[in-house]
Amino acid sequence: ITTAAEHPSILQSCMALEDLGFEITYLPVDSLGILDPWEIKENIHEDTIMVSVMHVNNETGAIQPIGEIAEIVKGNREGIVFHVDGIQSLGKIPINLKQSNIDLFSMSAHKIFGPKGVGAIYIRDKNMIEAFLRGGDQEGGLRAGTENVPGIAGFGAAAKFVPQYLKEREAISSLKKHLVQEIMTGVGNVQINGPQDEKAVPHIVNLSFAGVKAEVLVHYLEQWSIYISTGSACHSRRVQSSHVLEAMGLEQNMTEGAVRISFSHFNTRAQVEFAAKKIIEAVKDLRSL
Repeated sequence: ITTAAEHPSILQSCMALEDLGFEITYLPVDSLGILDPWEIKENIHEDTIMVSVMHVNNETGAIQPIGEIAEIVKGNREGIVFHVDGIQSLGKIPINLKQSNIDLFSMSAHKIFGPKGVGAIYIRDKNMIEAFLRGGDQEGGLRAGTENVPGIAGFGAAAKFVPQYLKEREAISSLKKHLVQEIMTGVGNVQINGPQDEKAVPHIVNLSFAGVKAEVLVHYLEQWSIYISTGSACHSRRVQSSHVLEAMGLEQNMTEGAVRISFSHFNTRAQVEFAAKKIIEAVKDLRSL
């Protein structure tokens, strides 16, 4: 069981499992991109073996109620593994995995300014998964092969700053709110896709500009060294509509004009004001063509 708004790394894995004969249930999300935990309870069957739900959506910043979902999964029956894609929430939302009902929690170093290509997974019980690669005892016997020591060390060094990042959430949230307010004041026909309150993380906002092609806007802003993306940052060059926004029920003209803007503690108010000014200018220019 998973949702229709997951990252392609999950969805494509599920599709591969379907090719092997597994039955996958893709649950819907609401207009804010959030899953109703009741959907999980309604769709767990006797042969359900796993539930996988992302903690934070990579395109909209929507936070899924994984605490409630975990209680439902574990309260249903034993043997169901609950996996959480925590890539976007690491360093953004405090979580105590040992006190949770989460079995597997995926993480990636580059989301906390560590090296790219390095990840980690929290495993509650080693016996619940088999070795991913065989031929050696590295990484607890789960992934054979010589470890990427520099990458692992870099991940560890970056992880030391997570407590600091968590303390800066309010400052980043202030930057996001300021950018959105400036844009909404400066140009019309703009829509915020996803939650605008505590149900969203402060470092992501997804905006749709009616009458503007997102990929054109992205490249237009590059002349001022402003780098945003269309949907997921790892698919920023795609031209097809976002499956996440489609799952939320957005109309085509709004999905075609949707961009994702990301923030970090490195950003300043001056940068946000400059970005807002240029985004407004770019949208007006593109609409006039």
